[in-house]
Amino acid sequence: MKIKQLPLICSLALASASGYASTPASDIDFNFGGSIITIIVHDTDTAGAGINIPGNSLFNKSTNSDTKIDASLSQIKFGASQAFDDGSNLSSQVVLDFNANNDGGMSPRLREAYVTWSTEHGQLLAGQTWSTFMDMRNIPQSLAEATLSGAVFKRQPLIRWSQEFGEFKYDIALESSTNDDIQNQFKDKLDTSGAIPDIALAGEWANESAWFRATALFNQLRLTYQDKEQKESGYGVQLSAGWDLTNNDRISFLTYRGEGTDRYLLGLNSTGPTWNTKTQTIDLREAESAMVSYTRKWQPSLKSVLAYGKVSTEALDWQDELRHDTFTSTQYAMANLLWTVKPNLTLGVEYNYSQYERSQAEERDNHRIMLGMDWKY
Repeated sequence: MKIKQLPLICSLALASASGYASTPASDIDFNFGGSIITIIVHDTDTAGAGINIPGNSLFNKSTNSDTKIDASLSQIKFGASQAFDDGSNLSSQVVLDFNANNDGGMSPRLREAYVTWSTEHGQLLAGQTWSTFMDMRNIPQSLAEATLSGAVFKRQPLIRWSQEFGEFKYDIALESSTNDDIQNQFKDKLDTSGAIPDIALAGEWANESAWFRATALFNQLRLTYQDKEQKESGYGVQLSAGWDLTNNDRISFLTYRGEGTDRYLLGLNSTGPTWNTKTQTIDLREAESAMVSYTRKWQPSLKSVLAYGKVSTEALDWQDELRHDTFTSTQYAMANLLWTVKPNLTLGVEYNYSQYERSQAEERDNHRIMLGMDWKY
C-alpha cells in the first residue's frame, strides 16, 4: 500500500465509525490504540535491509555496514464489540502498520482486519489475520519482529471455526491461497491464475503452564501451460509446544515438515513449487525446520529472550545438474534484554544473527544490534 493511499484508509475508518454511530452507542463498545516503535539498527555486513531480516533477505544486498533509525513497525488499532441477549457477541479489529515494503521507509499496510462471532458452541472468525497454521505463542518477544528461520509466519484472509472442550481446542479453516509462488526458472509463459483455498486443521491442549499444538495444511498448486493444466498437491505439518519451567522461566519449540507450503515459512523464498520445463510438471521440494526459544524473567519489569531457528531444503536433482542457484538453508538467532520502564513503555537492546546457504553461491551472514523503545497507547 502506497503512502498516498493513507487518506483513503483514514476515510474508510471514519466512514466505519459513522456507520457505527447509527447503532445505539450503548450496544457497541469501541476501542482505539496502537504503538510507537522506534529502533536504532546497526548491520555489520549488509545495507538496505529492512527492519525484518530473515536469513534469505541478505541475498543480493550490499555487503556494506549500515546504521539507521526505523519506526515502520508502529501500529494503529481500531476495534469494536457488541453483546447480544442470547449470550453471543461480535468483536472486530483492524490493525495497520507502516512496513509494507520492509525497506526502512514508512509504507502503510493492512496487517489485520477481521470479525469474530462468539457463541456458546464456538467461534467463527472471518477476515485477514494470522494463519491457523501458525502458533503465535512460539514467536518470542522482540524489539522488532522475531523473524526466526523455519517458523510459520503468515497473515492472510481466512474463514475459521474454533471450538473448545475444557483444556482442548480445535480449529478448521479455509485460507486464501496463491499460485504466484510457483518458481519459473525457465521463464516459460505460465498461467498461474485460478487458485483454490488452502485447508488448515489444528488441535491443541493447553493449561495455565503448558501447551501442545499440532497443525496441518493442505494446498493444491496448479497452472496452465500451452493449454494443458498441471496440478500438484502440497502439505505442511507443524508441531509446537511450550511450558513454564518456573514462574520466571519458559521454554518453547516447534518443528515443521512439508512440501509446496514454503510460502508460510520465514527464511525461505524461491524454493517452493518449481516448474520443470523438461517434464512439464510442478516439482516440489521437501523442507524441514526447527525452532527453540527460552524466556527468563529476571524481575517483574526485566526479561531476556534467547531463540534460534533453522530451515533446510535440498535442491532438485535437475537444478543441481543445470547448476541453478537456489537457497538450501537459512538460520537466525536472537538474544535481547527488555526493560518495562512503565506499564506501557519498554526499552530494550537486542542482537540478531542471520545466515544463508545456497546451492551454488557462497554463504553469507550478518550481525545486527538494535536499541529500541516501544510505547503502547
